[in-house]
Amino acid sequence: MWAHCAIDIKDIGLIRIDVLMLYVRALIAAILVLFMVNAFHYSDDAATAIYHTFVVICYLSPVLGAMLSDGWLGKFRFSSAHRSLFNNFTLLF
Repeated sequence: MWAHCAIDIKDIGLIRIDVLMLYVRALIAAILVLFMVNAFHYSDDAATAIYHTFVVICYLSPVLGAMLSDGWLGKFRFSSAHRSLFNNFTLLF
């Protein structure tokens, strides 16, 4: 029955999750900008600029951290340091 379908039935749940994640991200952005406008009395342009700056920092910080860790520590030293830190942290809980 579903042999002609281009999307596998198991993938439908993943598509729903992706759509919900996009919706929630847009909703949080709208709420954050409205909060900055109404509570902090920023202009619409300033609140939007602050939000977009925050998003850019969120997306660029992992890339910059990876470049820094691979360039400064080296790939293998960073991996071993991260592994030991992660193992020690998980032992606490």
